[in-house]
Amino acid sequence: MKIMSKKYLKILLSIVLVLFFSFVFEKGYFFLFRNANISTDFSFDRLFIFMILSVFIVLHIFCPMNKIWDFIYRKRYYIGILMFVFIVANGYHGSSVYKYNYVIQPNYSIDSNAPFFSYYKEIRSDEFLVDTPGILSQIIYNQDLDAINDAIMAREDTTVYMFPQLPTKTISVISNPKLIGFLFLPMEQAFSFYWYILFFICFFATFEVSMLITKGKKIFSALGACLLTFSPAFLWWNQLSIFASGFSAILFLHLFFESKNKWKKLFYSILTGYAGSVYVMTLYPAWLIPFGWMFFGLVIWQLIEYKNQLKWNDLIYLIPVIGTMAIILLPGFIGSETTIKLMGETVYPGSRVMTGGYGWNLLFNYLIAPFYTIFKNIGNACEASQFIGLYPIPIFIGVWEIYINKKVKRTDFLLNILVILAILLSIWNYIDISIFSKISLLTISTPDRSQLVVNVICILIILRLIGCYEKNKNINLSIKYIITGIVSIILPVIGLFIVDNTYPDYVDMRIAICSLVLYIPLFFLLIINSKKTNKVFSLILISISIFNLATVQPISKGLSVMYEKPIAKEVRKIAESDKEAKWVVVNSGNTSIFPQNYILANGVRVINSTNYYPNFELWEKFDPDRSDDFVYNRYAHVAIDLTSEDTHFELLQVDLFKVFININEIDKLEATYFVSSDNLTLYSNDKYEFKKLYFEDNLGIYKLEINKSGAE
Repeated sequence: MKIMSKKYLKILLSIVLVLFFSFVFEKGYFFLFRNANISTDFSFDRLFIFMILSVFIVLHIFCPMNKIWDFIYRKRYYIGILMFVFIVANGYHGSSVYKYNYVIQPNYSIDSNAPFFSYYKEIRSDEFLVDTPGILSQIIYNQDLDAINDAIMAREDTTVYMFPQLPTKTISVISNPKLIGFLFLPMEQAFSFYWYILFFICFFATFEVSMLITKGKKIFSALGACLLTFSPAFLWWNQLSIFASGFSAILFLHLFFESKNKWKKLFYSILTGYAGSVYVMTLYPAWLIPFGWMFFGLVIWQLIEYKNQLKWNDLIYLIPVIGTMAIILLPGFIGSETTIKLMGETVYPGSRVMTGGYGWNLLFNYLIAPFYTIFKNIGNACEASQFIGLYPIPIFIGVWEIYINKKVKRTDFLLNILVILAILLSIWNYIDISIFSKISLLTISTPDRSQLVVNVICILIILRLIGCYEKNKNINLSIKYIITGIVSIILPVIGLFIVDNTYPDYVDMRIAICSLVLYIPLFFLLIINSKKTNKVFSLILISISIFNLATVQPISKGLSVMYEKPIAKEVRKIAESDKEAKWVVVNSGNTSIFPQNYILANGVRVINSTNYYPNFELWEKFDPDRSDDFVYNRYAHVAIDLTSEDTHFELLQVDLFKVFININEIDKLEATYFVSSDNLTLYSNDKYEFKKLYFEDNLGIYKLEINKSGAE
């Protein structure tokens, strides 16, 4: 009876603690985002997640911690799959599409689609303004998932292998794992798959490679997975494909070397080729090249590690590697030949030649990167984001350990490679080096992008240092530790001074104090590299990484904001009977670049949806001698205004231009339906008549009818 009483008492106490922690998390959530525009409505989804987290914490109270974490490690892939299935089944995603709730018919609020965790990020416009509408267009308009989508730019030859890269029923689709879900899942679940699959691939790939770097140290490997996957940089940029594919390739290469069976070797060589094709299809040279050098360094390390096992006949396995990449990549490249040519000849982004010499100041942005979502807006948080690599401390310590290794006649090829790469790529940010830029192909990258790679390499150096070089000494008040303490204070202070010069007025007293309180201990713990404190060092950085994951990207459920607004329903209704008609958005005022991609997402052909490359065939109708080529020969958002003046083009920013079209030339657009916040009937004349079909909440749809007798 007493035993039963203790059992029930433990269960009751567990329930109470779970409810208590859930309540604390809920209150903490609203406190954390008290200055942000978040929904104050109760969310069952948020509560459920908090309860799961609370159960996990309570388990640590009543169960041995080592057993819990040993179970998690052994069952990590099963747990990962279960989490992923749960997320996809519920249709969760991290998109910022809820921005449309405030710019498209704001009086019709779609509250059910509001983020239930964190808040939408306006700076992520490439995602919610370009990528997501393009995908929804492919699903709704191009239901057969053909490789040509003539809704985008209302062109009949817009291929979607690369620019844009959308789901298609072709072999090329597997080069982007995010898109595979659209082949077999309902739209909202497929979008959730699209959003989170790379998080899971990246986390497990970086964990396994970190296990190799740290020689099997689990907590340090978890640190590596968290610092790389949940970094502020990639959470803001949403570019996990580079790490998911790059580290997967290194892992498959390692498994290839470990395998003795020829069929397993063949299997891992094919997987290596597949990962390589995914890496190439990231399609962003500014990162592909510098990160490519980092991954090449890891490949060299693996070759050196297994040099005694390599045989000349192993070269035959390059055939399935290259063959796999060719099978996956060639159809897309061949099908996008015209697109690639047009992109390469644009003014923006076009071709560029960089020789380094700037961007070094951004290396210290990790000092403030965790605070962008909770204190104040830094402006462009994507550009200001960073990996938490504690630059330049890992490089200094790495150089010292290499010196010690040389004295004792020991060689650590991985540490040597990483330190050399970090130094070379770091120097490129400080000094203009033309010859090095050409040899390394960094001319097609940019220093303000490539600088991120330096801190990533610093993270790998940290993993190597704490995994293989930790000291087993007590910390005391000796001169060595006093100097270490002073250095640990001076370096972040200097770093904050550099950051303050880069972003004047951003680093206030509150941010400075939080940064110093956070990073001074981290610098100290890294420098002493003690076996007794490295777990604390790791837990602090893991906590920061999880905080980044929880605050940077919003978590929403479903996509109703994209297709439940009244105008979205009206657009789809018209499209049912007139699918091939061309649409254009004009005179849309302060929301000039939002309506066109919003209606594109609802399955119609939109002339001024985002121009991935210049639509010369159209713009030459208004500019026969191409005198305004500099304005429209670019990747750009396109705004159109009707005017009684002569037609002319105006560049508003590097990726946005406006076309002022004389009302008497409107027929050159060959558009049937016009969306506008203006009353377009006022533009009707003897030649044209704008017939109002719908108008509500400052947004209307008009049908253009041409009076042939008036035109004559």
